[in-house]
Amino acid sequence: LINCVSAPMDNSERSMNLAYGSYGRHAVGIQTAQQHANFTSRVTLDLNGDHEGYRDEQGFAQQKARLETAWQSGSTGYRFSLATMNLNQETAGYIKTEDCGDGTVEAYKVESCATTNANDDAYRDATATRSYLRMTTDLDDGATLILTPYFRTNDMEFFMHFLPGTPLEENKHTSIGLQASYARNTGKLSYVTGLDIELTNGELTEFQEGATVSRNRYRQGTHYDFEVEAQVIAPYVHAVWNWSDNTDITVGARIEQTDYDYTNNATDSDNTDAGDLGDFLFRPASRTDNFSDVSPKLGVVHKLAENRRVFANLARAARAPQVTDLYRMRDSSTQTAFNGDVLDDDQNPDFGSIDSEILDSLEVGYRAVYPGASYELTAFMMQKENYHFRDAGDNYVVDGETDHQGIELSMNWALSTDIDLQTNLTYAQHEYAFSNTVSGANSAETITEGDTIDGAPETLGSTTLTYKASEKLNVALNWEHVGSYFMDASNSTEYDGHDIFAATLDYALSADTALALRIDNLFDEAYATRADKWFGDNRYFPGEERRFMARINRSF
Repeated sequence: LINCVSAPMDNSERSMNLAYGSYGRHAVGIQTAQQHANFTSRVTLDLNGDHEGYRDEQGFAQQKARLETAWQSGSTGYRFSLATMNLNQETAGYIKTEDCGDGTVEAYKVESCATTNANDDAYRDATATRSYLRMTTDLDDGATLILTPYFRTNDMEFFMHFLPGTPLEENKHTSIGLQASYARNTGKLSYVTGLDIELTNGELTEFQEGATVSRNRYRQGTHYDFEVEAQVIAPYVHAVWNWSDNTDITVGARIEQTDYDYTNNATDSDNTDAGDLGDFLFRPASRTDNFSDVSPKLGVVHKLAENRRVFANLARAARAPQVTDLYRMRDSSTQTAFNGDVLDDDQNPDFGSIDSEILDSLEVGYRAVYPGASYELTAFMMQKENYHFRDAGDNYVVDGETDHQGIELSMNWALSTDIDLQTNLTYAQHEYAFSNTVSGANSAETITEGDTIDGAPETLGSTTLTYKASEKLNVALNWEHVGSYFMDASNSTEYDGHDIFAATLDYALSADTALALRIDNLFDEAYATRADKWFGDNRYFPGEERRFMARINRSF
């Protein structure tokens, strides 16, 4: 669960920053805040781009703008925000070892191959606008009432270069919602209860202009054209009870009701519709779907001393199937993933067995804070049910199960008055807890219970060493570690992992002006940001070579 909170506004806040780096990357940021009678306003503009790109025909341009205002009226504080974004991106696809050099060296290690882009016509154009008004009222009983109505809209055009036939997807949705909460602290008990409501209207089309390919599986013409009206209603409560001077108990629960009203604007298809879509693309008939989920939590924090704590949390998370999980499917007519039911020849696919994904987790930890050092050590166990994913045969699986367990360390340590060390390290095991026989050309990638999940390394780490060379100069060295992981579910091929270093220098020219220089991939390591195996091919997204970004920031 990620909670993003906007920074408070300062009426003296005015700044500009300019940046330029490798591959023609550039950025311009302007921020200004002003006091107007009884309210404060802030305007932020950001322009980012990459007109060269590390790989052929790869680059992007992005523009962002945000207006915020805040004011007080009696016992109620108001904050209004309006933000918009535009993105024009030229994307790049995988590179394959089989297509590089003599086919024996991993593609990302061959420089002449790593910078190529076989999908030079791929692109993504997207726009988004979001707005909210947060009203915070202090009540006579000491409680706080917060009401936040909001609005958002998104529109994207996406050339699907990774699919046979390279169809074009267009999707958009508009949402309105309300977040309401009531919070109170009675001394022994503090709690917040609330209600989240959201109404969404969205649509998606997928159209293939090119000729039919891949054994008639991707036919020329319309693949999908549908609309969905969605409604989410979620009441919740979260409370912290001061059970004793040394022990706090946290309890909470969220009930979420998700309703979909789906309308298919194209022809309905069944598993005998070879004349229309072959045996690969299904368009369900118009229908409604409903999902009810409960997410409880229980936590305990016990104070061993003023600077040391032990804690434990038991929680369940739930996620209703996404719209594309339900209404845009690419499955064989003999798909058996839906609770093992083989479809009859005259039967439309019955996807009513798709359930919400459930993740149960238990974590136990120890936290300590000392002068000059603090650390937290946590052990966790997780089980996921009704895992939705697409297997190696491109069949949609809805009843997957996975197990996860590991240990995490976070530490901040002042080695001296001028040197600080910050590190986050994880060791974990992620395994499939079920078996799945893959139908199709790549049946060798069958999942067996106990296999390690592909793309999931056992070790991850990030460490930063910062040296304060003078009052004006800070130097930092960062190490990022990704351990080895399997590239396929059958655990037959492995990516070696990588260790990447970066250096950062921050220099204060004056009280108002600062310079920064960052060098990424300091030792010019060849690595992949993603590696997998697909229908026998080893595929990679190559990491970039050594690169820099220089920035100047000026406050007014």
